[in-house]
Amino acid sequence: METVRNLKAHNVKIGAHPGLPDLQGFGRREMKLPPEELTTLTVYQVGALKGFWTEKASPSIAHQKAAKDLGIPFWAELYGDVKYRTDGSSLLIDRKKKPWDLVDVEKHVTQLIRTQSVTAVDGTGVAMPVGNYPVSICCHSDSPGCVEIIGKTREVINLIRMGKRALCECGSQYMDLLPTSLI
Repeated sequence: METVRNLKAHNVKIGAHPGLPDLQGFGRREMKLPPEELTTLTVYQVGALKGFWTEKASPSIAHQKAAKDLGIPFWAELYGDVKYRTDGSSLLIDRKKKPWDLVDVEKHVTQLIRTQSVTAVDGTGVAMPVGNYPVSICCHSDSPGCVEIIGKTREVINLIRMGKRALCECGSQYMDLLPTSLI
């Protein structure tokens, strides 16, 4: 609750980052769970956060269904620092890898925003539809080279906001972009 109060006091947007029930791996290890269980976990975790923010805090990011169920605004979240598998729903997060090449970060983030898609690790295109929801680009603090990744991601967002790069080729209305969140 103290964290939520501090974020509110410093005008920082609050975001839910639901995780898997993997206490020892901090929710980062792959777990094969049925969609119903994932939905239940998400609703439970966002509901717990809602209990904190109802004490005069304001949310801005949550999973779409949980947000709808709880009657709170939804922001889509895309990752600027991880590669996706072909199914689009599982992430490959390798904390031991070398930092991303910043040219690759720029291409990845631009593709996420402009086409609502990514190039999966096998080279195939994968749709990452966010519809007309506002978008948060998340970069993880434990990714190698995270400061540089965040800087490049912010640069891409700023170029798009200034109109120096086309926004979205997917037919979506203007996507509101939250400057990179760091978790």
